[in-house]
Amino acid sequence: MDTWIVDHKNPTIVISYLEELNIQLCDKLIVCFDYFDTLVTRSVEPEHTKVVACELLHKALKLQCSGNDLYELRRELELEMTTANGRATGELDFRLDTFAVEFYKVLKDAEKQWDEHVDEEQFTSMLLDIELSVEKVVQRCCPQMIQVVDALQQIGVKTLLVSDFYLPEVQFRAMVESQGLAGCFRDIYVSSTRGKSKGSGTLYPEICALHNCHPQDVLMIGDNAHADISMAEKHGLRTLHVVRPELQKQYASYRQRRESNSHIHQEAMFGEVAFPQVPFKEMGASLWLFIHRLFSELHKHNVRDVFFLSKEGEFLKALFDSYQKSLFGKRLIQSHYLIASRKATFIASLRPLEKEDFGRLLNHYKDLSIREFLQSLNFSKEDTAEIIDRLPFDCEFRLPELAAHPHFKALLMLHDFQKKYENIRSEQSANFRKYVSSFVGDVAQKGMCLVDVGWKGSIQDNIFHVFEGSVNIMGYYIGSYNPTELWSGNTKRGILFENREDESEYFHVYNNNRSLFEMLLGASHGSAERYLTEDKFNDSQIVTARVYESRIVDGESYTVLVLDHPEERELFNRAIKPIQDAFLKYFVQLTAKYIEAECTIPSNKWFSRHHARMVYLPDIGEIEFFEDLYHLENFGIFEFTNFQTNHTFTIFERLRNLKNIVLDPPVLEIGIWPPILLRRFGVGFWQKVDGRLRYFRQFKSLKRHV
Repeated sequence: MDTWIVDHKNPTIVISYLEELNIQLCDKLIVCFDYFDTLVTRSVEPEHTKVVACELLHKALKLQCSGNDLYELRRELELEMTTANGRATGELDFRLDTFAVEFYKVLKDAEKQWDEHVDEEQFTSMLLDIELSVEKVVQRCCPQMIQVVDALQQIGVKTLLVSDFYLPEVQFRAMVESQGLAGCFRDIYVSSTRGKSKGSGTLYPEICALHNCHPQDVLMIGDNAHADISMAEKHGLRTLHVVRPELQKQYASYRQRRESNSHIHQEAMFGEVAFPQVPFKEMGASLWLFIHRLFSELHKHNVRDVFFLSKEGEFLKALFDSYQKSLFGKRLIQSHYLIASRKATFIASLRPLEKEDFGRLLNHYKDLSIREFLQSLNFSKEDTAEIIDRLPFDCEFRLPELAAHPHFKALLMLHDFQKKYENIRSEQSANFRKYVSSFVGDVAQKGMCLVDVGWKGSIQDNIFHVFEGSVNIMGYYIGSYNPTELWSGNTKRGILFENREDESEYFHVYNNNRSLFEMLLGASHGSAERYLTEDKFNDSQIVTARVYESRIVDGESYTVLVLDHPEERELFNRAIKPIQDAFLKYFVQLTAKYIEAECTIPSNKWFSRHHARMVYLPDIGEIEFFEDLYHLENFGIFEFTNFQTNHTFTIFERLRNLKNIVLDPPVLEIGIWPPILLRRFGVGFWQKVDGRLRYFRQFKSLKRHV
C-alpha cells in the first residue's frame, strides 16, 4: 500500500495493512508520522499562519509597520537565512528563536518609534508565544489519522512524530500537547532542534541509529511527496503517502474568502461558531465585543495593570485573560481582581463628620430608616444595635427625605455615633488603601484603571474619594449611563454604550435591559463586606461573612471579608454558572475566529442585531428564566429584588393598561425590561408587538440577524 487518499479510503483498511506489516516484521515495525497536513490540518492556509502571527505582533508591539509589512520583512529575512544555512550546512530549515534575533534588528531599524522596554529577549519570547498561540488555534486533529495512531498503540507498535518545522522543540511539544497528542508517541523529532531534516533526508538515518533498527523496519507516513516519501525511500524506509484533495479545496476556499476582505467575510466566519444552547445565548457575542474593545483601549493607552471590580468583574477578568492568552500566549496587561462593593468602599470614602453631608448616599436613596443608614455605613450589627438603643424613636421606620428629618439630625449629634463613625471610617480607609497597594504598590504614581459592568460608576467615585483625589482613576464599563462625578482625574468610559455626551451607536439596544448584564455576570462569592487587619479580624465577632482572601502588605496581613447568602449561592450554581461556562467556551471559539480572520471582526451592526434579538425578541423561556432571577441589594436598601409578576388582572384592567401603554409609550421606559413590565401590567401578549416595533426603529427592518 503506497498511497492513502484519506477522504476516500476508510482508515480500517490502513490499520489492517499496518497490522499485517507488523506481523511480517516480527513485531519490529516502527511508524513515523508527519505532523502538518497528516496528523493535523489547519483552518487557514499553512503560510497564512505567519501572516496572522505578524498581525498579532503588530498589535502587541503597536508598531507603525502593518501586519502585512511585517510579513514581507519576515519572508525576505527567512529566505536570506535559509539560503545561507543551505550553503553552510546543506539544510534549508531555520529556528524561529534564532530568526527572532535577526528579525528584532530589522524591525528596530524599520521602526521610527521602537518601544525601548522591549529588548531582544522579550521580543524573541513574544514572537515564539504568538506563533505558538496561532498554531494552537488553527490546528485540527485528523480523526482518521488519530484512529490509526490509536490502533497502533493498542497492538504495541512504536510510533514516532517527525516534523520539519521552525518552532523549537519546547514550543513544538506544547503545540502537540494542546491537540491532545502528547501521549501518542514514544518520541518527537523536530528539524529545528535536531539540525537535520526530512527535506534533506539526514533525519532518517539518525532516527534509525537512535532506535537501533533497520530502515526497512520503519514506515514513514506523510503528505509531502519529497520530504516524507522520496527522501524516506532514498534512505531505505517504507512509506505511505497521505493525499487530501478535500483539504486543498478548503485552503483554496479560505484564500478566496480572505481576499474578499469584507465584513461579509468576517460575519460568515464568526457565524460559523454556533451560539451556546443557553438562555440569552447571544450575550456571549456582546461580551466578546466588550473584551475586544476593552483590550484595544487599554493597550492603546499603555495600561500595564487593570483592576476588575467584584462581583461582575470575576467573569469579565476570566474572559479578558482568556482573550490575551489565546492571542499572545500570555498577558500583556496584568489583570487584578479587586474585592469591592458600594457599601465596603463608601464608608472608607467619607470625610470627617463635620465635613460630611452623606450626599452620595442620601441623594440617591432619599427615604431610609436609621437602621438602613447605619447599615449603609457598614456599622456592625452590634454597633448598630447599641446606637439604636440610645435613640428615643423608632429606627426601623423608613423616613421620607431622611437628610432633612429631625431624627437624622439627632443621630448625628449622638456621641456614640460620632465616635464609632470616625473609628470605622478611618480604619476602613486605611485598610482599603493598604489592600489596593498590595497589588501594584504606590497607585498615587501609577493611577488606577478599573473595569466593571456599569452604570454610574459609584464604586469608582468611592475609591476616588478614599484617595482624596490624589490618584488618577479611569473607569471602563460595559455601559456608562448618566455617570456621576466626572472630574479631572476621575473619568469614565462606556465600552459598549454610553450617553455622557451623545448617545453612542446602538445605545438603546445595549441599554434596553441593563439588569441582564448584572445577572449573567454573577460571581462565585458574595459582596465585599469590609477590610480588616489581622488583629481586628481575630477579635471580630462577624459570623455571617467569610474570608475571601488575605494579602500581606509591609509585613502585615489584611483580610478581605465577603458576605455570602445561601440564596445567592444557590442561584449562581444552579442558573448562572452553567451559562458562564457555556459563554467561556463560545468566547474561546470566537477569539479563534478572530485570529483566523486575520484579526478583523464583523460590523458593529452584526453584534448589535444579535444583542437586539435577546432584548427585543426574546422567547417565552427566556422571559420566564429572567423572572426567576433575583439579587440582593446591600446598600441603601437591604432586600432581595426579583422580577416576578404576582398580581392577577381582570380583563378590564388589562385593556385599560394596554390603552395607556399605546397612548403613552414612554411608560415602558422607566428602566425595567419591557417584557417584564408588560407582564406586570397584565399585557404580556403585547410584548411581541412592542419588541418588533423597537427592533424596527433600530434597524428599519423586521428581519432578524441569523
